[in-house]
Amino acid sequence: MQAFLRLSRGTQGRSAKGLGEVDGVVLRKGSRYYRTANPFTYDAERVARVLAQRRLELTQMREYLDLDDCLMEFVSRALDDPEAHACGRCASCCGPLLPSDVDLTIVQEAVDFLRRASLAIEPRKQVPFTLAFNGKARIPGELRSERGVALCQYGDAGWGRHVKSGKYEQGQFSDELVAASAALIGETWGADDEWWVCAVPSLRHPTLVSDFAERLARALTLPFRAAVVKVRETTPQKELLNSAHLAGNVAAAFAADPTLVASGPVILVDDVVDSRWTMTWCGIRLRQAGAGPVYPFALADAQGAGR
Repeated sequence: MQAFLRLSRGTQGRSAKGLGEVDGVVLRKGSRYYRTANPFTYDAERVARVLAQRRLELTQMREYLDLDDCLMEFVSRALDDPEAHACGRCASCCGPLLPSDVDLTIVQEAVDFLRRASLAIEPRKQVPFTLAFNGKARIPGELRSERGVALCQYGDAGWGRHVKSGKYEQGQFSDELVAASAALIGETWGADDEWWVCAVPSLRHPTLVSDFAERLARALTLPFRAAVVKVRETTPQKELLNSAHLAGNVAAAFAADPTLVASGPVILVDDVVDSRWTMTWCGIRLRQAGAGPVYPFALADAQGAGR
């Protein structure tokens, strides 16, 4: 079902559950759903009422966050309590319950800790059946990327904010990010002179990642090769909602130039990794063109970050 609907697996499941439990038009057996003989009419009025109620609740939650008056009284009134009154015990009634002063030394220690909190990029082992290799969804071992690493979580208080700022505000990633990335790669893989560096290309931002990857290669004293090219524009991955569409969106978007591919291990660099499909397909194209093991590296892991 994922291959045909532009919805996440969770949304599809909740929709089918609603059609089954509320309207009785869908029956679930195991992992499969079946249409029942019950008639179905879309109840637009009920949907509009529920949507309006949910929007009201969201507005109330936002008001609660900025409230100066009694918090308990606000909640009681939202629940239609006719005797709602100030409680005299909440943060609004009594003032701050915890100290707001911050020890800057502890703050710096926390930032330093976050800057050492790298994340693994687990390789994908299979593709949707619509993209199968000789009828098999499992990616052949000789085409599969190795376990990669990301410098940080996108947007976090360590390096994450630097990545976000470089990507959307500065238009270039800082030398500090280059140095931190080189140190992490040295600690993780200890790349020697047989290794080389390659960047995931972009048609929208053609220099952002390639510029960073070239500077990273110099910091590692490794050659940089622009061996992967993007042959067609794609929908931004962050706009797609399920794995089948994410995989299909980039499967035919990249190619590797055999004249630029070296046989040694390659560090495949991207700025942000989320679904891992872009890294997966670029890795496959590199291996097909004769590259050695492909080690994905990203500045940030954005899975679940809502960017």
